Amino acid sequence: MTSSYVPDEEDLKNFAVATLVFGVSFAAFFQDFDPRGLALYTALSGVVLLTREFGFRTCAQWMDAYVDNNLSSSGAMTSILGAFLSIITQLPIILLFPLWNEAESEKYEQWGKSTDSVWMKRKYWLYSCGIIALLAGSTIARGFELTTLARMYAITSFFFLLPFDYEGLPGEELDGAFILRWSGFAWLIFMGLTLVFHALTF
Repeated sequence: MTSSYVPDEEDLKNFAVATLVFGVSFAAFFQDFDPRGLALYTALSGVVLLTREFGFRTCAQWMDAYVDNNLSSSGAMTSILGAFLSIITQLPIILLFPLWNEAESEKYEQWGKSTDSVWMKRKYWLYSCGIIALLAGSTIARGFELTTLARMYAITSFFFLLPFDYEGLPGEELDGAFILRWSGFAWLIFMGLTLVFHALTF
């Protein structure tokens, strides 16, 4: 089986575009939109998204699952719109919706029907691992007094935890939707920790 850690060309392209969108959004949010600031926040966004990918793909590797990175056009446009509003209003506005993940595993035949082996609880663990990685990243960043990076981790965790799975909303189904379906208590814990970690970065 191909390692879950090995992305294909499409995964890399989508990750690169999402990193750029996150970089623009964070640069506008922190009101540091000169070329140097844009480069810095794009690099830090890459670190944040890579941390989440590592957590998600580590769990997928344990479960023998395949991972795909996907880019939402509507989510990316919404994120860019948020950055534009932040620039023209000089307010800390940020919207992060471009990247989402899918996990698949071998399908098995049972009673003549094909069944995907990545069922709901396994998806819950997959997406939870991505959030745990973001929260761990925020904790480590604060430990090294990298306050801006710690805040970026917390903000990213907040947006991925939004339980969006409705048509007409920007982006695709986010991590929070999968987590909330299986365990509302776990979702509350994750969201509570995310808000606490964000408050600690002020």
